Amino acid sequence: MARNVLITGSSHGIGAAAAIAFAKSEGANIGITCNKNPEGAEKTAAECAKYGVKTKIYAGDVGRHDHCKAMVEDFAATFGGIDVLVNNAGGALQIPGGPLGEFKDMPMDYWDDQIALNLNAAAYCSRYAIADMVARETKGRIVNISSVHSRVSWVHRRMLPYCAAKGGINMFTRALAIEVAKYGITVNAIAPGFI
Repeated sequence: MARNVLITGSSHGIGAAAAIAFAKSEGANIGITCNKNPEGAEKTAAECAKYGVKTKIYAGDVGRHDHCKAMVEDFAATFGGIDVLVNNAGGALQIPGGPLGEFKDMPMDYWDDQIALNLNAAAYCSRYAIADMVARETKGRIVNISSVHSRVSWVHRRMLPYCAAKGGINMFTRALAIEVAKYGITVNAIAPGFI
């Protein structure tokens, strides 16, 4: 029986590669999410479909819990549950503001946006995915994409909020893994470098 895999931020990069790999090697049904790149999401879906799997695209902002709730619940209803969640959505931009892009000049909504995308999104999606996994008594899997910059500050690029959010992902992963182990659910993080 095919597993059902939802991957956030899967219209390009690591997320798209993960979606295609799950489709090819596991024959998994794939949920693809995007916020700003619908063409990329369509391309990922087409690549996955080559392996005879079912796909569905979700457009929305994973930094908003209502979008995450609707997406995860629809995915579970469409495919009969969620087996694997890959929290991949994220990204960093240089701090806007002063000429050096320093924290002291940073607009506070930029901080909020970076934390929402790089930390909150993983928490929101995980919360609803775990509810489904526990209800169905499935031994689900959650994979969070962290970053090497969760441990090493990216000062040269002025990306302090991104580093802080990815550090948060690491501790979120550890704490959540302990809490859901009793249900047979595993939670892990991968911390790649620049891709």
